[in-house]
Amino acid sequence: MICELTAALCFIGALWTTEGVEGFVPEQPEFENVTISHQGIVTLAPELTEKASPDAASVWTLAQTRKGNLYFGTGNNGRVYLLEPGGKARPVFDAETGEILALCVDDLDNVYFGLTPDGTVFRIRPGAAPEELFATEQDYIFSLLPGPDGNLYCATGINGKLYRISRSGKGKLVFTAPQAHLTALAWLEPGKELLVGTTPDGIVYRLKFGHGQSQPEVSVLYDTPFDEIRALATVSRRSTREAQSVRRVYIAANPGENNNEDHSAPAVLCVQTDGILRWEWTCPESTVFDILMGTRYGIMSPSLLVATGTNGMVYELDSLGRHSILQRASQAQTICLVPGLDRTWIGTAGPAGILALDQALAQKGYILSDPHDCEGPARFSRIRTRAEIPAGTELEFDTRSGNSETPDSSWSEWQEAKGLIQSPVGRFVQWRARFSTDFPNLTPRLEKVDLYYQIPNRPPVVTKFEISSLTLEQAGQGNASPVRELTWEAEDPDQDSLLFQIHFKEEKETRWKPVAQDLTGSSHQLDTRTLPDGWYRFKLEASDRASRPTESARNSETVTLPCLIDNTPPQVTDMKLKGNRLSFSVRDRSSPIAGCRVAVNAGPWQPAEPTDLIFDSPEENFQVTIELEPDENTIAVWAADGQGNAATGSKLVSR
Repeated sequence: MICELTAALCFIGALWTTEGVEGFVPEQPEFENVTISHQGIVTLAPELTEKASPDAASVWTLAQTRKGNLYFGTGNNGRVYLLEPGGKARPVFDAETGEILALCVDDLDNVYFGLTPDGTVFRIRPGAAPEELFATEQDYIFSLLPGPDGNLYCATGINGKLYRISRSGKGKLVFTAPQAHLTALAWLEPGKELLVGTTPDGIVYRLKFGHGQSQPEVSVLYDTPFDEIRALATVSRRSTREAQSVRRVYIAANPGENNNEDHSAPAVLCVQTDGILRWEWTCPESTVFDILMGTRYGIMSPSLLVATGTNGMVYELDSLGRHSILQRASQAQTICLVPGLDRTWIGTAGPAGILALDQALAQKGYILSDPHDCEGPARFSRIRTRAEIPAGTELEFDTRSGNSETPDSSWSEWQEAKGLIQSPVGRFVQWRARFSTDFPNLTPRLEKVDLYYQIPNRPPVVTKFEISSLTLEQAGQGNASPVRELTWEAEDPDQDSLLFQIHFKEEKETRWKPVAQDLTGSSHQLDTRTLPDGWYRFKLEASDRASRPTESARNSETVTLPCLIDNTPPQVTDMKLKGNRLSFSVRDRSSPIAGCRVAVNAGPWQPAEPTDLIFDSPEENFQVTIELEPDENTIAVWAADGQGNAATGSKLVSR
C-alpha cells in the first residue's frame, strides 16, 4: 500500500543526486549490459552472451585454435570440452573426476591440458583423439605455456617444479622453486625470458634462457606481500613504445589467512621489468581469478581485463590502474579470460558457463539505483540528467516508490518518468535507467541523475528542557541564587532555523504567561524574584517559523516538571535556654530546612542537628548543648532552607 498525504500538509523541496563511481556502484549493485567507467560515466557495455553451460562446477581454463575451435577444461569432473563455431559444446576428454586447471594451444593448433591431481599432461592433435604426453609425477598442474621452439612449459605443485616438455613427450626439469606451487606462467620475451608466479609466498621469478645453457638464470622480478600469484600478463614490444627495460608486467595476487591488514584484499600490481612497482589496484571483490591484456577490434589495447568473484564482475584497468566495471555476468564468478579471433572468451563458475564478450555494444542495458530514503512520506517531482544521447540511441528512466526499505510487493509498479515522475507518495524511491542503441558503436553516456522530491515540513524536536536547581549540600551552605537558568536542546529534521518561546504558570493556574519570546540560543536566565513563592511549571515552544511561511510553520513544545520558586528565608523562633541546653525552632513557608548552625559570643559556628536527626521538613526543632560564660551571653542561630535562603536569630541571656 502507498500512503496518501492530505493537501493540508506543506511540502518542502529536496534533491537526491547520483553521480561518480560511488553513486552508480553501491554496495549491492544491480545492472545489466552497462559499463561504469572510473570517471563515473555509464554507457552500454560490450555484448555478453552465453555460448555454453556445461554440466560442471567450474570452467577453469580455455583456449581457442586458429580455426575458431574453443577448448575448455572443467572441474570437478575432469573434462575437456570442444565448442566449434556455431555448434554446441561436447566433451572430448572425461577423467570422471579431478580438475582441468591448465589448457593451452600452440601455433600448430595442438591442444595441451593437465589433469589434477593426476599430474599428467595430455595432447589433442588436430583431428585426433586425446593422448597422454607426459607424466609429471606431481599432484597439481596449474599452468601450461607453449614456447616458440615447440616446447611446452608446465608449472606444477606441490613441489614447485617447472618442466619443459618436447613435442615428442620428453620432459626435463628446468627449475625448482623454494615454494610449494608454481601457479602462473607468462613470457616476458618468448623463448628467452619466462615469468613464474608462486604460492604461498607470492613471488614472481624471472627465468632467462641463454643459448646453449641447460638451466636458466633465475632471479626474482618482484616479491609481493600476498600469498598467491594467480595470473600474470605482459605487454609485448609490439603493443608498447616503451623500451624493453621498462616494459610492464601485471600480477594478479590474492591474500591468504595471514596477510596483514594493508593487503587483506586481492589486488592487481603493475611492475616494471626493472622491479619498480608502478601502481597497485585493490579489488573490491573476494578473489582475482585471471587477467588479460585487452583487445579492441582485433588489436592490443593498453587496458587490462580482470576476472573476479563473487559478483561476476569483469573490470577493466587503464594504464594508470584506474578501474571501470566493463561487464557483469549472471554467474557468481568469472574464472578465466582468453582472447578469441574476434571476441574475448570468459569461463565462469556458480554455475559453469562459457561467455563471449564481443567488440560490438549490447543493444540494450539498464542500471538500478539503490532505494533512497526520503526520511518521510515524499511527493516526487522531476528527474533531470547530465547525459549525451547520440541519434540512434535512447536513454529512458522509470521510477517506483514505497514505504519499506527493501522493494517488495507493497511498492508501486515501475512507471516511466519523462521528466515528471509518476510514482505515488512514499518514503522510499528508486530509479532505473534504460539504455538502447541501433548501432554497434554508439551508446548514450550518463554522468549524473538528479531526482527532485518534496517532503512535508516536519516539526522541531525538543530533546531536553530543564531549570537549574541547587544541590542539598549547596542549599545547606546558604548559597541562594535568585537567578535560575532554563536550558534546552532542540533540532529540526529539515535543518530549519528555530525560534523559542518560554511560558510559565503557577501550579494551580490555568493560563500560560510569556516569559521570553523569539529566543535563538539554548538557554535563558530567569530572575525568580519577579515571581511569588510557589510551585511552577515552565513551557518551551520551538518553532521553525524563522524559515517557513506562517501558514506552514510547525511547532513543538515541552513542559518541565513542577519546580519550587522560594526566595523567602526561614525564621528562627522560640529560642529558650534551660541550664546550658538551648532549644529553638526553624520554620519556612515553602522549603524544607537544609542546614543550621549555632554560635556563642561571636565564636565559631557549630553545626546543629534537628531533634529527629534529619533535615526533611519546613519546620525543624533543635536542642543544642552550649558552653556559656558567667554573666551575659549572646547566642546566635543561623539556618538555611532548601533553596539556599538563609536567616539568623539571636538572644541575649544571663547566667
